[in-house]
Parts: sequence; C-alpha cells; structure tokens
Amino acid sequence: MKIADAMKTLAKKEMADVNREWGKYSVDGSASIKFRITQDTPTLVEGEYRAKGMKMWTLEYGSGSLLDKSNPLLTKYQRSKIYNKSRGQSPNSIRSEGLFNPNGTEIRTRPKSTYYDLDGVPHKGSGLGYSGKWNYGLNAERLGSHSVIPIEPHHIIKDIVPRRDTVHKQQFKQDLAACMTELFKGVMRE
Repeated sequence: MKIADAMKTLAKKEMADVNREWGKYSVDGSASIKFRITQDTPTLVEGEYRAKGMKMWTLEYGSGSLLDKSNPLLTKYQRSKIYNKSRGQSPNSIRSEGLFNPNGTEIRTRPKSTYYDLDGVPHKGSGLGYSGKWNYGLNAERLGSHSVIPIEPHHIIKDIVPRRDTVHKQQFKQDLAACMTELFKGVMRE
C-alpha cells in the first residue's frame, strides 16, 4: 500500500462520518465533500478536502443572526450578487422597530423579484418591507409565527476531520506503519 492510498482510505471514512452528521439535520440545500491527493512525491504526500453546497455552509457556519463570522468566505459572500443587501445597517432601519443590526447577518425579506440561493436555485422574494414608505427588508427572524429561524453553526467538518484518537486514525497509523515498512524493505533490497 502507498501512503497516498492510506490517506484516501482515511479520507473516505471521515467523509462518511461528515455525510452521516449532515444527514441528521433538515436544512435546505445540497452538501458534498470530496478528497483528492494534491501532491504525491517521494518526499511529500499531501491531500485536500473540498466541500460545497448551501447545506454544508449553513451547517458549518450557521445562518442569520447566529452566523459564525469566522467563515473564511463570508466577506466574499457579502460582496456577491446572491447576498441579501437588505441585511444589517439599512439607511431606513430604525432601532426602535428592531430593524437595525450592526452585525448585518439577520435574515431579511427580499424585494418581489427573483433571487438565487447558494446552490444557484431561483426563489421569489416576498416583497415584505418594500413600499413607498419603506425600502428595506423586514427582519424575517422576528415575523411572529412566520419567522425564519436562524441556524447555529455546527462545524461538522472542522470537528470531524482533525480528530486525533479515533478508530479511523488508529487504522491510518497502522496503514502508515505498513507503508513505511514496505518502503524500508524496498530500500534495503536495492
């Protein structure tokens, strides 16, 4: 067995754990995770995980007012076309109406037009909060029985992949030791 093969075997098990955890939550959108070897030379073997999808982002970093701002792509998302520009400090927001959040992550209603979610799926905005008097989205987290509930971050990938003392990691250590033994035997034969 090669070191890269041992890494792929470990990654496959960890990705199965991640997928199992994601499956426990009823969150809109898709979630996928992949692993690939990025470098495989005699002196260095490296690999990387790649995850994507709206469900993945929501479960990893949360949503709305519970959003974890440590998300490395948050700034890029906030500057994108899909981000709801009504979030946070709107010039028409009034503190007393509960429409002002200097953190800017609360979930807000959108204009009556088409918008796209993180998976690229089109949706139609409700238009609530948009009229001649107001031109901002209402805080959808505070709409009574029609409220949208923000989701707390679960950091599933962040918790699973770096775990140290798991059965998977113990097996990986054994596989790695077998790889090294094979390598040394090959060197000794030469």
